[in-house]
Amino acid sequence: MSIAQMRYVIKQISARAAIDKEIYPHQLRHSYATHLLNNGAPVEVIQSLLGPREE
Repeated sequence: MSIAQMRYVIKQISARAAIDKEIYPHQLRHSYATHLLNNGAPVEVIQSLLGPREE
């Protein structure tokens, strides 16, 4: 899935959820990583789960 497709899907889901704020793929990535870190996951594991960041 391309980043453009991902943005489109996220935009559609946030519209259905009546979220007035713009949501970006990176925000979800960051929230996922923060949640894992706060719950004791080692940084190395988080890095391997996330893989490389695409721009």
